[in-house]
Amino acid sequence: MDGFGEKERDDAPRSIARSGSRLTRSDTVIVGIGASAGGLRALEAFVKTLRERLDLATTVARLTWWEWDVAAGQITGDEDEPAQSGVRPASVSLSLAEWEARVHPDDLPHLRSSYTECLVGAVDSWSCEVRVRAEDERFRWVLYGGRVIQRDARGVPSRILGTTQDIHARRTVETLVHRDAELLSKLQDAIFCTDPDGILTYWNDGAARLYGWGALEALGHPLTERVGRGAPGDVSGRFRAVLEGDDYRGEWEDVRKDGSRVWVDLWLTRVEDSEGRVTGLIGIARDVTERRRAEAERRQLELQLLHAQKMETIGTLAGGIAHDFNNILTAILMYSELCLLERPRATSLEEYLNEIKTASLRAKELVQRILTFSRFQEPDPKPIDVRDVVSDACKLLRAMLPATLDLDVTLPERPMNALADANQIHQVLLNLASNGAHAMQNTGELSLAVRELVVDTPLPVVGGVLSPRRYVSVTMLDRGHGMDASTRARIFDPFFTTKQPGEGTGLGLSIVQGILQSHGGGITVESAPGEGSVFTVYLPAAQAAAAEVTSVRPNGATPRGHGERILVVDDEESVALLTKTALDSLGYHASLVTNAEDFLRELETAPERYQLIVTDQTMPQLSGLDLARRVRATGNGVPILIATGFSRTLTPEAIDELGRAARLSKPFELQELAVLVHRLLERGAA
Repeated sequence: MDGFGEKERDDAPRSIARSGSRLTRSDTVIVGIGASAGGLRALEAFVKTLRERLDLATTVARLTWWEWDVAAGQITGDEDEPAQSGVRPASVSLSLAEWEARVHPDDLPHLRSSYTECLVGAVDSWSCEVRVRAEDERFRWVLYGGRVIQRDARGVPSRILGTTQDIHARRTVETLVHRDAELLSKLQDAIFCTDPDGILTYWNDGAARLYGWGALEALGHPLTERVGRGAPGDVSGRFRAVLEGDDYRGEWEDVRKDGSRVWVDLWLTRVEDSEGRVTGLIGIARDVTERRRAEAERRQLELQLLHAQKMETIGTLAGGIAHDFNNILTAILMYSELCLLERPRATSLEEYLNEIKTASLRAKELVQRILTFSRFQEPDPKPIDVRDVVSDACKLLRAMLPATLDLDVTLPERPMNALADANQIHQVLLNLASNGAHAMQNTGELSLAVRELVVDTPLPVVGGVLSPRRYVSVTMLDRGHGMDASTRARIFDPFFTTKQPGEGTGLGLSIVQGILQSHGGGITVESAPGEGSVFTVYLPAAQAAAAEVTSVRPNGATPRGHGERILVVDDEESVALLTKTALDSLGYHASLVTNAEDFLRELETAPERYQLIVTDQTMPQLSGLDLARRVRATGNGVPILIATGFSRTLTPEAIDELGRAARLSKPFELQELAVLVHRLLERGAA
């Protein structure tokens, strides 16, 4: 064979391309320089290996080859090239128009724009991604790429060698990813992701709106620097627990970028790859500030409604209470007059004085019950003995109900402890009793019974189901006209009532149901026309509670003083004088002032003169609590006893804050005054 010089060898591929030859599997092109037979065989083996590797590469890359004869307008595929994913049949030859007809109409302008740049000589290569109709008539994404391999004498491209690569899987995934990213970005909820080290790797628009940081300000930062800055407890430990497999769901008040606070409902879980390796965590946070605010407002409205309903009940109680209270006052007045008439007879005088004291204590107890019932306060569930609550409620019921209606109360001997707010359970019982009395037209017998029971299976109650556990029940039975099924179905609806106008609002039973549900309890009703009604209240049972209030009465004689100086402050001169007289009779040396100016002047003149101060809480210029705070502000640690009938500000916390102070509830007995004064003086001396 004649050989080629160096220049001819370098130009051989171009010569083949210009000659119009096409490389196929059946052709073996050998270019050599004076090769021997052995050399030719080695070269053939080398070329074969290269071709096999090229075939493997194109198969893996899902590529097919084609050649475009620009002048003839013909596009020809490799006759031995396999079809890739049905994009084209093997050994195809198409005109330019036929080739373009396979392209999706929406992508055709993009294809033409790409290859036209080559045809006009602007560039040597082009590529574009378009959708092409496959053999199954469905469109698939492909990547067309071409390069000019031959030009005519004028430099115009005459032959282009190109490839078609199947990229349908990639474009499908990209489309799905883009769609999901678009959806995530449009969600109002905050969505974020981290790597295993807790560094933020994703932060959607919802997160930017919720927390105030944009994606660029969040990505690459630790999660704890953007989320959970206002959360209680160990936030980092909570996030680590999620990475270890414990999902988290909870609400907390978080801090935004600008320092403002926002309530969020946060859900966190970890993310794993296909082999179970932890790749990070994903979180979804929702702004629940408005919901929390609405719940607080609703709760406030419920409390106001509850208080309004209490006032309605107190209006019903007023007649009976006035009658009882007038009887008490009559006893006090009459026994006082008898004391004046019978002064020479010491035995009668002592008896009358004891009766005055007994009547006064009855008046004190009655006022205390009214204050407890009418007080506007948040519910405070705690372990209580339901027997005591029922007994107290019955004392009010006897004052409220007419004498023509009897109460039959059955209480067990052992404690019946439940977790409840005694004040609210009072209201439940009074509401039920009021309805029962109305049903019996204020005549007959109303029965109450307390017992403990164990619920083994879910128990249906009005508006829900009670879970299995121990309960304390209070059953109230009236022998009134009863109710049919349609009435029973509506009696717990707000504002539904069977009473005539002016007899009630119809709120009573709906409030009863709300109170019991908030306690984790419930109520059932059994009734039929002419057979009366049975209401059963269920409260979650609780362990016995330690007594919250201990009596100040000691076992033994009344404590007495030894001349200690005590200052009495009260704007009511008669009360101040009575308190001074009582203290003097107990062995103390008491002085009194009746206004704040005199007290402050006395304190400034002789700050160390007194070992104890006894002051009233409600005074026109300076309350007892404010007076005590003024004393403490001067550095004076003298013990202080503050007397009050009712005060919202004189709380146990306020007393504790003063230090060496105590509260004395009005009206008080001499024994109570003596014990508290003695205790404060002992504490002051210590």
